[in-house]
Amino acid sequence: MTLLLWLACGGPTPQDSAPVSAQVEQLDAPRLLRRASLDLRGKLPSNAELWLVEQDPDAYPELVAEYLEDPAFEDRMVELLQERWWTKVDIFDVPPSDYFLPSSQEFPYAQSVGEEPLRLMAHVIANDRPYTEIVTADYTMANELLAEIWPLEREAGEGWTQATYVDGRPGVGVLSTNGLWWRYTTTDSNMNRSRATAMARLLLCADYLGRPISFSEGEEVVAVEDAVKNDPYCLACHATIDPLAANLFGFWWLSLYSRVEEESYHPERESLAEDFLGVNPAYFGTPIAGLSELGWAMSQDPRFYSCAVDSTAELLWRRPLTAQDRATLEPLRQDFVDQGALLKPLMAELLQAEAYGAAPDSALHNGELRMMPPSMLESALYQVTGFAWTENGYAQLQNDVYGYRILAGGVDGYAVTEPQTRPGLPWALVTKRSAEIAASKTLTQAQDGMGLLGHAPLQEGTASGEFEAVVEETFFRLTAVHLTPSELDSYAGLWDEVNAQDGPEAAWQVLFTVMLRDPRFLTY
Repeated sequence: MTLLLWLACGGPTPQDSAPVSAQVEQLDAPRLLRRASLDLRGKLPSNAELWLVEQDPDAYPELVAEYLEDPAFEDRMVELLQERWWTKVDIFDVPPSDYFLPSSQEFPYAQSVGEEPLRLMAHVIANDRPYTEIVTADYTMANELLAEIWPLEREAGEGWTQATYVDGRPGVGVLSTNGLWWRYTTTDSNMNRSRATAMARLLLCADYLGRPISFSEGEEVVAVEDAVKNDPYCLACHATIDPLAANLFGFWWLSLYSRVEEESYHPERESLAEDFLGVNPAYFGTPIAGLSELGWAMSQDPRFYSCAVDSTAELLWRRPLTAQDRATLEPLRQDFVDQGALLKPLMAELLQAEAYGAAPDSALHNGELRMMPPSMLESALYQVTGFAWTENGYAQLQNDVYGYRILAGGVDGYAVTEPQTRPGLPWALVTKRSAEIAASKTLTQAQDGMGLLGHAPLQEGTASGEFEAVVEETFFRLTAVHLTPSELDSYAGLWDEVNAQDGPEAAWQVLFTVMLRDPRFLTY
């Protein structure tokens, strides 16, 4: 199947998709393991692991357990959580120039600020801490850059380590992080309500903004603030949103875009809630003392646990949940609560569910594909070729200032909040260029024992007895699929044609480029 033919065949549209049947087509064991490895580590499994599950599919759960303990798991969780939390944005209200950082630090600055809450959650999950700790932890995570610019005391070590704010803010996990509230900011008229709705969506799966809005028929609303206190249609939401927002006035700023105002917590402003909103801090009808008790109150809410299960399932299954999923998820939710709210065991169960192993073209996925997100494509290409695409200090697949994150199908946290599930021409162009450069890079890396094979058979051609073995081994490593005899013949013919014109090095580069552009590599 050529790339253009694949792009032209977009698959069934949602309205003409077949209903979910009792028997869902499943991936074979090697492709299922590849999917799990990419989801949990952002890396491809080794050929040995693929051969193992091909011979013994029952080895799959054991390998998944190993992946959950892989050092790459924590970094991968950051990228997975970003698809839902949207904190890794390119630009914040406080620019790096306010901290006198050089231009070379612009990208690390934006990445560090946006990753702070994600790193805290990933740390909790990776270290088998109770999931409730994401809203009760008395620490955050910080790297060297954040420790330099924010009021933090950080543990020694390189990279991301535990840290504590020293500006008087309560320790309530992600709810006390600058990274979360710099992304979810507020205005004079909004008064933390947008932050409260974000908190409810992310941690309770309660989407206030998705609710229909209506006003009393024939009633003219004179002022918004009057409406939210008196109009019954407004009160349906604001009766709970406003007391929730009242907990966040320690993060209230007197001047937006001010480094001094936004980097620090202001305990003296906690009491402003009653003046601004006319209500005191509460949690869905229960009065609380403010931010210091908000995390605890949330950790006692059954919706917090249900949301953890549902949102994790959606991230791993790569689709919205349906009513049919309840039968699978309810026992998992109960186990999650009974086993101390540890996310790794939950993830292991979700990765063995029928919904996870469903083939991309099955009815369960409504014709949508599991396309590699840009961060996953970046890590997979680096793993197998040693190629890292950067320019002006920016990782090209992780930003949209100088890069191509949205064009590659990713989430930017503002304009695009869901990963792309169908290929398009911008995506095809980005993946084409990535494949071309990575294929070139792997030949250079081969001289140092790296690259796709650890060596490059530059001089051997199709007449060599090793050619088919090399091509088959490489393609299986990249896709977990065995080439058919006709596909091997096509690769041999292409190699011969390019070799006749430009020599063996160019021939191998073209072959590797074609493999890295193959839909079976770019999807999972």
